[in-house]
Amino acid sequence: MSHTHIILTILVGLTASAVKAAVVIDFDEFFAGQILDQSSLLDRGVAFDQRLRVTDGTIPIDHTMPGYSSPNWAHNIDDLYGNLSGSFTLPVDYVSILAGDGGGDADFLVLRGFDANGNEVASSVLDSDEDVARVYEIAAPAIVRFEIANAFVPGSFHIDNLTFNQVPEPSTPLLLFLGCVLPVLLRRKRHETAATCSSQ
Repeated sequence: MSHTHIILTILVGLTASAVKAAVVIDFDEFFAGQILDQSSLLDRGVAFDQRLRVTDGTIPIDHTMPGYSSPNWAHNIDDLYGNLSGSFTLPVDYVSILAGDGGGDADFLVLRGFDANGNEVASSVLDSDEDVARVYEIAAPAIVRFEIANAFVPGSFHIDNLTFNQVPEPSTPLLLFLGCVLPVLLRRKRHETAATCSSQ
């Protein structure tokens, strides 16, 4: 097997460890009435700008989707049932959230994603004229902030099943390989080439 094949095999093996990590936050690990501050979900990869209250119950889901949300859901407590925003600890390339009515009003919610420069890179708008929730999904490279808000008029809504895919960073073994082993192999290759040229 040539040096090139060995290097490619090692690189494929090392980059396989840098797989996207899907994170799901369904609020079921918390108890009803618990208040989550801005740092409560940092270990899961997200920080909301507002405090959330976890509530026991289910959100009725659009009739095209089977069942209900998980046993617990959450809502904004700083601006009661109002808009929510937050940041991811690592860039993500996909976000979905179940969001919907917390009262008898019509909801026209929008989920927006923003890059590191504050530019909106993706959005999803769905209207909900019934007491139901819908899944909002966005996808774009390197989303670092999100906002879910009523698009036109203020109204109450709850959230559940926040899901996002963290964009993997190069793994430490890959960086170690590129920084230490690759230069040695390249130097060896140059030495072999120089020896071949001088013998001719």
